Amino acid sequence: MFTKFLCTKRSHDAKMSHHSTYKSHIAPSLRKLCLFITFQTSVTVTMSLSPLPVETIKNSNYDRILSGKNWMQNLPLSIKNRKINEISIPASHDSPCFYLNTTAPFAQNADQSVIDIITRFARTEGIAKRISKKWGVTQLMDIESQLSIGVRYIDLRIMPKVDEVGEPLYTAHSLYAESLETILRQVRDFVEENSEEVIFLDMNHFYGMTDSDHARLKSLIEDVLGKHVHHSGNGIVPELTLSEMQRTDARVLIFYHNSDFSPYFEGSQMISHWANGRDPYYITEYASDWLSQGRPDSSQFFVSQMVMTEDGKTIVKQPFKGLRKWESQLLKPLNEWVKMQHAGDRVHGVNFVLMDFITEDWVKDIVEVNWRTVV
Repeated sequence: MFTKFLCTKRSHDAKMSHHSTYKSHIAPSLRKLCLFITFQTSVTVTMSLSPLPVETIKNSNYDRILSGKNWMQNLPLSIKNRKINEISIPASHDSPCFYLNTTAPFAQNADQSVIDIITRFARTEGIAKRISKKWGVTQLMDIESQLSIGVRYIDLRIMPKVDEVGEPLYTAHSLYAESLETILRQVRDFVEENSEEVIFLDMNHFYGMTDSDHARLKSLIEDVLGKHVHHSGNGIVPELTLSEMQRTDARVLIFYHNSDFSPYFEGSQMISHWANGRDPYYITEYASDWLSQGRPDSSQFFVSQMVMTEDGKTIVKQPFKGLRKWESQLLKPLNEWVKMQHAGDRVHGVNFVLMDFITEDWVKDIVEVNWRTVV
């Protein structure tokens, strides 16, 4: 048995006792009122202002359920039986953009005003593309690797690649990244190899897409993912628990942000508020404000976007610094924010936590939120 704790802001005294066969150590510097949460059939939950027993487990079975290929499978039944929008799930922003192609033309989602500023500064298109890549790369690994460490939400911006014969569908962030077919095949292989993992594909931006392009996109989805697609009759997310989803082959949910969303889920079913900010503490405050205000008490999913957004002025001031170094100022407030969140609550709790440059350590922190609930 492993007991996790949630630090709260209550100021009143309380007494605490708990039953545990797990060996603990005392952290003398900890002087916060904390609520212990455990998932067992018989437990006494207690509180105290005295030093609390804290154990950090490394390289253990408990660590492994927080990340990796099978963290959903390894969740305790008490968490699996929650509605999916009551579970804290790691999400990557601009997921395929670990690589960007500087030899192809700028993509359709390039911000022309920013490109104009960079080009004037860089004087040549080649240098402009190098700078765009520094600020456009958002991840450290490909989709297959992200899924392997525990990411379950994939953020996709889709468009035809106009410089290739047949204009195949690609993803991009100012510059072209991976082809959509490559990504879908990686998702298919993953769900076939990991029978209790659920994947969420948020197709939230389409650029330069005709009706014909949408038709061939849907054909590609069905051809590659086949029985693994969770189809929707009306576009509305059903009230499903994770354990119910795990009992089916159809464990890939697609959110299609277009008026012709059928046979997938309507884009409005994945609520995602963008802060569009450059101050790291504004980003965390913005996310907290939405959770404090309250999510819709419905089956809709909810994304907390923990990303900073550069603008032309930011890039010109430090063109070769790049997004990762610039956004590193978000790490400390983001770490503090994640440790204050709870799950098991679809009004004020987190659901998807979306970030750039996601690592397995961040996956663990986000999944661990599932052990913190409001009582």
